[in-house]
Amino acid sequence: YREAAEQWKARGTGPLFLRAQAAARLAREQSRPFRPWEAALTYRLTVQSETLLSLYLDAYEFSGGAHGVTVRQGDTWELPRGLPRSLASFFPPRFRWRRAVLEQVRAQIEARLANGEAWFFEDWRQRLPAAFDPEHFYCTQAGPAVFFPLYRIAPYAEGIPVFPLSLPGMVTVGLFYAVAQWNSYFPAMLYLRDRELVPMQIILRDIVIQNQTNELSIDLVNGSD
Repeated sequence: YREAAEQWKARGTGPLFLRAQAAARLAREQSRPFRPWEAALTYRLTVQSETLLSLYLDAYEFSGGAHGVTVRQGDTWELPRGLPRSLASFFPPRFRWRRAVLEQVRAQIEARLANGEAWFFEDWRQRLPAAFDPEHFYCTQAGPAVFFPLYRIAPYAEGIPVFPLSLPGMVTVGLFYAVAQWNSYFPAMLYLRDRELVPMQIILRDIVIQNQTNELSIDLVNGSD
């Protein structure tokens, strides 16, 4: 982060500053007002614990025009090893987390629109899947939060849209889905003929049926005695 700050400082005091000087001279020559250019790099520490460190950086730059532009970068680290955490690492293995995240974002957008709290592009539903980047997230005390760059799903006035995720809800849905998939043995029984290709569900089903058959045979023998 120190290196990133030095690079940003070098840009602000180097090429960006030279461009701003040239723009100011041109404005004076043409008797036009000149709004000073701006550049700022800020950060916010969102989580700091013994096992997790999360923050985001906002790089803001105004170089003429109607307004400036902010680019955000989120980083999350596992402590004490200092390894980066991905958004996928907060979900169980094989969990379809991307679909679950997008469903939560859609629900939050619809709620904000219904309450008149926000303004999104009319085609935000079509934009959303392509605009979603798993790298664009950071953690809060309540869990991960995903964000979208300027202009991707909303106009500039909305800033950088942020959507907190409810991990317990997504994991619960995922567990129901996993149980449903685990208990789904019929398609494999219907289409597979090679015993070596059958999934674990078929094998467990056969074991359960065999045990039930053995218990029934024992009961019949005891009953006949």
